[in-house]
Amino acid sequence: MKPDAVQMEALKGNIGKKSKKKNQSEQQLLEEQRRRKEAGKEVQTLEEQLQNKKKEVESKQSELQDLHAEKQRNEKELQSLKGDLENKNREVPVLWVIVAMWTDELHLGSC
Repeated sequence: MKPDAVQMEALKGNIGKKSKKKNQSEQQLLEEQRRRKEAGKEVQTLEEQLQNKKKEVESKQSELQDLHAEKQRNEKELQSLKGDLENKNREVPVLWVIVAMWTDELHLGSC
């Protein structure tokens, strides 16, 4: 039995619908591939930014360590200077006594 014209048209319609669905699926697949490619690029960009931030953090940590070491050196120098100042302050009364003795000697000598 040969299919009649109505059946043929129905079959053509079914083939057309399947072809349309196939084209839609292909378009969806292409769109999904494009989105994934863009997402991959975005991930790569974010990874690069993360690496740059890590390098920046390492640099700042190194700088912080240097500043901490400098602070410790400065504190040691400050303690040393405070000690020197205390020693000088202890010498001042002795110097005043010496000055007083000289001035007394000068006054006695001039009398």
